[in-house]
Amino acid sequence: MRVRVLKLHAGYRCGHSGMCCAAPWGVPVEAPVYARLMHALRTGELRAGQVGPEDAFIPAETVGAGGPGQMLLAKRGDACVFFEPDRGNLCAVHRQLGPEALPSTCRHFPRVALLEPRGVSVTLSMLCPTARRLLTADIDAPFDIVDSGAVTDGQTGWEGLDARHTLPPALSRSVLWDWDGISRWEEKVLQTLAAGLPVDQVLARVYEAGVRIERWRPADGTTLAQHVEAAFANDALLPDWLRDFDALDALARASVPAPLTCSPPPADRMNIDRRLVAPAWDAVRSPVLRYLAGRAIGNWTACHTSTARSWAATLAVSCAVLRVEAARACRDADRLLDHDLLVRAAGEADRILVHLVSPADLAKRIGATIDPS
Repeated sequence: MRVRVLKLHAGYRCGHSGMCCAAPWGVPVEAPVYARLMHALRTGELRAGQVGPEDAFIPAETVGAGGPGQMLLAKRGDACVFFEPDRGNLCAVHRQLGPEALPSTCRHFPRVALLEPRGVSVTLSMLCPTARRLLTADIDAPFDIVDSGAVTDGQTGWEGLDARHTLPPALSRSVLWDWDGISRWEEKVLQTLAAGLPVDQVLARVYEAGVRIERWRPADGTTLAQHVEAAFANDALLPDWLRDFDALDALARASVPAPLTCSPPPADRMNIDRRLVAPAWDAVRSPVLRYLAGRAIGNWTACHTSTARSWAATLAVSCAVLRVEAARACRDADRLLDHDLLVRAAGEADRILVHLVSPADLAKRIGATIDPS
């Protein structure tokens, strides 16, 4: 299966920060993995301190995370029982049995995969501290799409949102995208982000391109890919509603399903933004654009959108959540926004957009905002 990944992300390797192994979420264990690990613990093939078969797993239903028979990795304090901080933040399972013995969540994180007829599109969750560092790394041509790199090494059996046997998303109310058109759309979005324009100008150009693309019909005499190419030749202004960071951010937070929760925006966000974020927003343009590039491919929410404009608006929503979290980071640090604070905000933004939000619900909310009828 062909892999599509940003060159910006292609060099990712685990930096052993330990964040994922000490994260607050439960890690589900697939039945074959559970059987393999239980056998390894009973035979001594797997050793993790004093952890035995009876200590390594908990039933998911005991924490309201799943049904009968589903298991989660147990924790010791805040961390997984297999976490080895004294060995440089390694994993006992990975170290002794290899990556193929890990649960799917552990094998994939921070990779986020979208499986399509074109192959698998892979992006990274900025919740991972090592992935976040790529936002400010010195990498040439960061918005190119490549098909290999360290990020894909050893990865087999990709899992994620599986759209291989579904129709493409809706381009408009009466027309579907085709896969060549989607590929060209992603390429043009990434080229627009790579041009280094102010963020608002980028979002405006992408949104206007979406508006124009919706007018395409098969009888027009051009392919959809050709129409996409022409649609980006615009100098549109950003619509007022796409400048309303609070409203766009609210769409995302409202799309977090119960019992999951996320922190509300800072109560004084507008004041913080005016003092500490807005004056420095253009100075952090590069990592902001890199962050949005990571949301431009492998976009689960876009798979559920009903118009090209809605797809374009998913970038504006991502930017809004990032800006709200930038205000939180500035408030906590009590200083003007800089690259370090923007990178911290990117992690919190992806906690919401990648790990908490329901993509289908967010797409529905965006669509209702664009076309209330």
